Order: sequence, then C-alpha cells, then structure tokens
Amino acid sequence: MPERTKREIVAAFNRLIAKTEFEKITTQKIATEAEVSKATFYRYFRDKYDVLNYNYKALLDHALVQHDNYRDLFFGLYSYAREEWAGFRRAFFTTGVNSLESFVYSYSKSVVEQITAQNRAGAGLTPEEIEYFGKKGREIAKVSRRDIAAICARGEDGATTVTTTMMIAHMAGIQFFSTG
Repeated sequence: MPERTKREIVAAFNRLIAKTEFEKITTQKIATEAEVSKATFYRYFRDKYDVLNYNYKALLDHALVQHDNYRDLFFGLYSYAREEWAGFRRAFFTTGVNSLESFVYSYSKSVVEQITAQNRAGAGLTPEEIEYFGKKGREIAKVSRRDIAAICARGEDGATTVTTTMMIAHMAGIQFFSTG
C-alpha cells in the first residue's frame, strides 16, 4: 500500500506538470489530484521539489537499468523528454537550490562517473560517428547550456560551446580536458 500511494502521488504530479506551470502547482493540488490527504503527501515527500526530484531519479535509475552506455542512455532519456515535452520543459524551468537542474547536477555526477568507468575506456568517437559529424558540418547547431535539453528533446544534433563543454566537464567531475 505505501509504495502504491507514493506512485500515485508521483503520477498525480506528472499529470499536473503536463498541463500546469510548476510555480502554480502546490502540495495541496498534488494531494487532491492523488486523492490523498495533505498529511499523507507529507508522509512521503517534503515538498513539490522533492516529488520533482524523486521523479527524475526514478526516471534515470530506470533508464540506467535498460542502457549500458551514454549513447543509449541519452537517447532513451531524450526520447522520453520528447514524448513528455510539456511536463519535462516545465520541470526544467524551476529555479533555485531545489530546482531540477540543481538535483540533476548533484545526482547525475556519480551516475556519469559510473558509466564513464564502463564506457569506451576513453576511446572517444567511433570512425562512423566521426564520418557522420564530418558530413553534417555546419548543419549542426551551436548549443549553449540552456539549449541542450530542447535540442536533444527534438532529436537534433548540436555542438556545445567551449563554455558549455567546460560546465558539463565540471559537473561530471572532469578536472582537465582539451578541445581542438
């Protein structure tokens, strides 16, 4: 029963975020949508940010079980984002210390480190990937940090700016890298 109640609260949040801006969602609205009391809501979650972040963690953990490399993981996550674009977009527009962006940073760093240890052992792009990106050339959009989610959710290719690459490397705990 407790896990079912928790899942229903998360499902209620997902229904609300699909049609409502995050700032307008309250714990009372989530509880009402889930058909539970506000006290029951607080038995499982501290606030709406806790539901938002729990939701992302569950999504990422589920995706990690299904995929064993970056390419498949990111494709799976961004395929989900494309299907659930309205809610996903609203979720990423949260700001502050409890924002989804902050949670993604703190939670994903350890996940990225684990996958990196398993993935490619630093081999870089495959010859097929190099050829693909070489042929696409200037058709590939230059992408800043704010554009990454949108570009990926639309299934488009993008090349990050040096600043964005530095930020991603920092979030992944990479202390030294070079560009060329």
